[in-house]
Order: sequence, then structure tokens, then C-alpha cells
Amino acid sequence: MLIRGKVLACCIMTIVLTFISLSVSAETELPPPLTKKYLGELFSRGDLNVVKIFLQHPGEVAQIESTGVVIQTIEPDYVVILGDSQRIEKVRRMGFTLVEPVEKDHKIRPFRVLISSAEELFRLYATANDVWPDQRLVFNQFPLYVYGRTYDCDFKWAEEAGLEMERCHGDGIRVVEWKCVKYRAFLTDFPDYK
Repeated sequence: MLIRGKVLACCIMTIVLTFISLSVSAETELPPPLTKKYLGELFSRGDLNVVKIFLQHPGEVAQIESTGVVIQTIEPDYVVILGDSQRIEKVRRMGFTLVEPVEKDHKIRPFRVLISSAEELFRLYATANDVWPDQRLVFNQFPLYVYGRTYDCDFKWAEEAGLEMERCHGDGIRVVEWKCVKYRAFLTDFPDYK
């Protein structure tokens, strides 16, 4: 009888531990990152949340991004993120203080990208916010550099779409005076950001 009791206790304990591990793994499961299309759907439904988070150290950027939110703007001392209420709540539970961003917090970065075909140009239009047309586009004279402005998250999406977008620095008026660097070089300011 004593052996049966021990076996029964072991079985019950195994079932309880399995149940606990399943509930913990379901809670810690990471949602897939948001896509640009899904962000548009959230915006049209009125469920898109935009918040600003002040950073203590650069490693927090990867921690925030792991929740599946989209980081729209990355600055050394803060980030502006986009997401649905579930993902934003997950960021809040991680201990970050969320504040409402003001207009100047949303940074639109100048860029240039070498376009080799009409298909790449359409991918650029689908990814970037502001694209400045070139007269040679009318005549389909490729390859050519196309310039514009967009948010930090669009640099990542452009890379995923196969475009090598370069972030530019300069006065913003005369494109000729811009100094452009590859997207990866821009992220070296944040060593823990992947």
C-alpha cells in the first residue's frame, strides 16, 4: 500500500508540474513582430498605440523589441514604439514607464537607396514614407539613387525587402551634401541592438 501511495503522489506531482510549465511557457511565448500591413490595419481600427520610453542603457532596446512592438524612432535616450494594446501592456509589465510622445519625438531620417529595377522601386514605395522622384524614373533609366525620408523602422523593413537603404546626414535641403552610411553602421550606436 505504501508503494502505491508513493507512485500515486509521483504521478500527481508530474501532472501538476507539467501543467505549471505549460502555463508559464504560454505566458512567455513571444508574439510575432508586427508588419507594416498589420500596423495599417491597427490604425484603421483605431487600436494602434504610440508611446515613448526613456532608456537607461542601450540594451533595453533589444528587450523592448523582443515583445513584438515596432520601434519607430531610436534615439540615444528614448524610443518611440508602435503596437497593439496587448504588446504595449507587455512592455509596461516589463517595468518601463510609458509616456505620450510629442510631435518632435517622431524622427524622420533622410535616406538614399540604389534602385536597379522598377520592381525595386515599387518595393521602396511600399516601404518608405517620403520618396523624392527623379526625372530618370519616368524613362526607367536604372540604376539610379533615389532619395527620401522615412522612420527608423522602415530601414529594417527595407532591408527585409532586399533594399540596401543608406541613412544620410546633412542639411536636409541639398542632397549633394549629404553623407550617407549603411543601415548597419547607423545601428553601431546601439551595440546591444540586433
